[in-house]
Amino acid sequence: MGTWGVGVYDNDGAADWAGGVPSGGLKAIERAIDAVLATEYIDSYDAECALVAADVVARLVSGHGEDSPYCEDIVAWVSTQPGLPSAELVAKAAHAVQRIGGEESELAELWSENASHVSAWRATLADVAERLSA
Repeated sequence: MGTWGVGVYDNDGAADWAGGVPSGGLKAIERAIDAVLATEYIDSYDAECALVAADVVARLVSGHGEDSPYCEDIVAWVSTQPGLPSAELVAKAAHAVQRIGGEESELAELWSENASHVSAWRATLADVAERLSA
């Protein structure tokens, strides 16, 4: 796991995937979320991408999110989107965040091995979930 921080965009997979959001749009976001909802065990890359996707949905709902140089294109793209995402997409994003933090997630497993940072990572998940419920 190429990670340098506990934020949504603070790893290689997430930063790379985030760059494609403006061109992929809501279809790419929904595919990333669906990927973690359709599998029994979530690999870390799928979790990283789905967490970015959930964060984008949370930005669309709440109007704000994490400030990172790796999401500048996402912030610009979000500002061009008319209206809110569907209630179904918001619910799926919230469920994905829950699964990413759960026992069947490689990413959660990897973070649990880092006792000094796991609480901060879980706070990041809680922030995304909270913004999804805004």
